[in-house]
Amino acid sequence: MSNKYYISLSLFVLILSFIIIKKDDIKKLKISINKLFNREKKFNYLLEIKNLLQSNSIKEIIYVLGNSGGDLDSIISAYMTSLGENIENNIIYYDEFNNPKINKSTSKIFIPVINIKRGTYFERLEGKFVFNKFNINDNDFLYINDNELSKNYLEKSKKKISFILVDFSELDESQSYLGKYVQKVIDHHLQNISTFPNLKKRIIEYPIGSCMTLVLSHYFLDYFPEKIIPIQFAITPILIDTSNFKKEYFGFKWDIFDLKVYNLITKNANLTTNEMTIYYNNIRSEMFNIEKTLQLGIKVLLRKDTKNFIWGIYHIKFVVFTISFENMHNYYGKEKILEEEKKYCYENISNNTKCIIICFAQNEAKYTFYTPNFKIKNIISRINNAGKGFLFNIKQDNNFDNYYMMDAKEGVSRKIIEPLFKEEFKNDK
Repeated sequence: MSNKYYISLSLFVLILSFIIIKKDDIKKLKISINKLFNREKKFNYLLEIKNLLQSNSIKEIIYVLGNSGGDLDSIISAYMTSLGENIENNIIYYDEFNNPKINKSTSKIFIPVINIKRGTYFERLEGKFVFNKFNINDNDFLYINDNELSKNYLEKSKKKISFILVDFSELDESQSYLGKYVQKVIDHHLQNISTFPNLKKRIIEYPIGSCMTLVLSHYFLDYFPEKIIPIQFAITPILIDTSNFKKEYFGFKWDIFDLKVYNLITKNANLTTNEMTIYYNNIRSEMFNIEKTLQLGIKVLLRKDTKNFIWGIYHIKFVVFTISFENMHNYYGKEKILEEEKKYCYENISNNTKCIIICFAQNEAKYTFYTPNFKIKNIISRINNAGKGFLFNIKQDNNFDNYYMMDAKEGVSRKIIEPLFKEEFKNDK
């Protein structure tokens, strides 16, 4: 028989199969063809929403802002909150092939913002490591010092502007102009909660180890958008903040809720315990890399991991060095360290900030307290007598008023001190 006969017969069979085949099977066939011709494209979430931000259709912008420490919990929580909101509001949807798409006709959009200056992200060694692993370009984020976030730009904008605060609930003096735009707060810290004039919703849970626990439980327990971002990326802050669920840290670095959410999110992710332990150890190796950390310089180390807390009437800056005092002493010299610390303290004490605390994450028995506005001896005595055991042994620097180097009880971390101070000072007026 001729080739024409076989071609005609093949076409007849193909047409007949489409007639009798079920709709679901047709969809599966389309998906297979879609994959065959590589029509699936990588969805770059940050670039997609930044491009949409320039669209004339956008009338409302909701910025999702992490805390000014710029740690991974803050940044990834802001990223995932914006993603959750964009999915909930159908700004991101899935096509018939289950590929994520952006709704280009939307009138509003949620944008994550890193709350540090653009160009300083390289200082966060663990952040660089994680972003590189998941092919995320930190330059694709908006930063707090970008023109779009300036006071003048926001006030003159013709678009409706609002903010969601993630991993903090109190704006410092330099960002107080944002207060009127805050509509939602998601936080896990035990501190004062500002009353913002246009606040609509608060999601505050304490004690839990990571803000990401809150974000995942609020947006992603029923469905996780793995075609947009891997689960491993999203759970990174939980691993770090709970020290990979180290048993002896239960109750102050993590709680059962952290573990419950972590297990729910990862149960179908094919991530083994061994694999996650290796990943966690790699992050820590980068975070505490002595050579790379020392090369950053003391000024950078003082600013790169700083958090602002509110304890009663006291505003506190809490600085963490991700390196031991001994390593810094051997590299810079004690006098240089003290000189830079004192300069930092003088420059950052204000009417609101009453105390600056500096500790060493690799040797948390060493602390520096600078307290020009209230008596540290009285405060430390109150803490030491609060029934928690001996915590601090005061050593005043006689050459610098209100500046104290202290040896603390072994293992006294920021997450132990924070609730103690909060409880002790809550009734102070």
